[in-house]
Amino acid sequence: MIAPVLKPKTYTITLPADEAAKAEILVAEENSSLSQMVAGAIQTLWLTRCERLFSETRAYASAHPVSGYTEADIPRMIAEVRAEMAQEKLESYHEPLATAS
Repeated sequence: MIAPVLKPKTYTITLPADEAAKAEILVAEENSSLSQMVAGAIQTLWLTRCERLFSETRAYASAHPVSGYTEADIPRMIAEVRAEMAQEKLESYHEPLATAS
């Protein structure tokens, strides 16, 4: 499957003078555009946050191990959840229709 191509969006930003000067230096030194620099900074911040979330999740999982389940239990558990979902869907078809008053 081919991912859709997203059109770029245009933003207007205001920077304090000292930050604007830093941005201009970085753009010149990196031989880049301000748009590329901002996009790179956003990507770096995004990846940092994702890594922090994964790290926190790993730490939580390590501190709260699930007991009693093994890898062999996973197919059975998936089948049970799917059966419950199918049953709920079936029951939703048989709910009485609300009557208008």
